[in-house]
Amino acid sequence: MWKVKRARTLLKCDAGPEGAGWTDKSIASARDVSASNVGRWRCQAVTEDPEAVLERQAKAPRPSKLDGAGEAHLRPSRIIRATAKPST
Repeated sequence: MWKVKRARTLLKCDAGPEGAGWTDKSIASARDVSASNVGRWRCQAVTEDPEAVLERQAKAPRPSKLDGAGEAHLRPSRIIRATAKPST
């Protein structure tokens, strides 16, 4: 669904002779997206390729917030809660 939204947004951005040529603000309100996203997608379509806007970029993996000792401390309590029998 996100690809359809981006594709329709790009069609509204088209400033060619047969394109809609809408402003970022008018597209944002019509397509229910932010104006900054419209501007970013428009720029990406011009500098790279319109197809690039329709591809998700891989996110860099985030480092763990816990070290090994922190994980070891949390795991036993989660295991106990998961295996505990409910009281009747």
